[in-house]
Amino acid sequence: MKRVFGVFYGQLIGDALGCRYEFKKSAVVCDEMAKDRQPDGFLPILGGGPFELRPGQITDDSELALSLARSLVANKKYDKFDVACSYAFWTQTNPPDIGDTTSSALNITQNLTSTWRTDLNHDQKRQIYEKIHQNISLYCKTSMSNGCLMRISPLAIAYRKDLDKLKEFAMKDAGLTHLHKVVFDAVRVYTRAIALLINGVDKNEVFEEAQKTAETNVIQGHLEDAKTKAIPVRLPKEPVVFTDGDLKSIGYLGVALQSAFYELLHATSFASGVEAAIARGGDTDTNGCIVAALLGARFGVDDIPDAWIKSLMPRRMKAVIKAKGYPTKY
Repeated sequence: MKRVFGVFYGQLIGDALGCRYEFKKSAVVCDEMAKDRQPDGFLPILGGGPFELRPGQITDDSELALSLARSLVANKKYDKFDVACSYAFWTQTNPPDIGDTTSSALNITQNLTSTWRTDLNHDQKRQIYEKIHQNISLYCKTSMSNGCLMRISPLAIAYRKDLDKLKEFAMKDAGLTHLHKVVFDAVRVYTRAIALLINGVDKNEVFEEAQKTAETNVIQGHLEDAKTKAIPVRLPKEPVVFTDGDLKSIGYLGVALQSAFYELLHATSFASGVEAAIARGGDTDTNGCIVAALLGARFGVDDIPDAWIKSLMPRRMKAVIKAKGYPTKY
């Protein structure tokens, strides 16, 4: 279970650590990270950033991931109607930030309450799902934004023992905000890698498997580049254009995906890999959580600094964990 906890905490930590440096160029982020480090070199989770978040507070990335996780637990399976409603409800909770693609896809006129899961019957949930799909067809057909990756790690945990279902449900979940074939390929490759790592497969075998199973030239290209570099990232345009991901096309999924697989191969620890990804600037919270979930699966929870884990845990959660006799690290 240590790798499972590694994915879960990695998702949240990468998000909470990265939010402070969001939307800034790499040189600026590196300078700010250097100033934030403690005398011993440790980089604390300090919050702040453009949305002035509290230390340890997560952003839309992990709030959506938790929405997915709650649906998986409530239904004991992936239910696309329930997940669609879960995401739609979240958009109505006045989050401090939400991506354009996600917002366009999940915008429904029906107001949902916190008891929507019991208030709505199956047909009502289906109708909300269908409305979301109408939105996607109208507004999101060409999007290749990173929102499909930032929320999906709980699915890899839930279906780590059934890779065929994981592939199916990863595409269905991506299909709640996106329609592009490159998006579907990205989530298939990413979730499969997390699942294989949780199951104890060596990082190099996981990378080779990702290359074998990638179905689009775009994702195959990002994986090939990830062997030797995190940036620059080739954009799916003609003529060929590249980005470092800190100024132009910062929300393109290839930025986070290439960074994640580069760090999978080259990071020497969870912390060093996550910090390196964030130091590249741009969409630092999203890149952070996508990279950190994958590295959490590789290194496991024991390699995650205790201080980072504790920064996520409110007092009430700590008390409950202690009362139940669970290890406080987990």
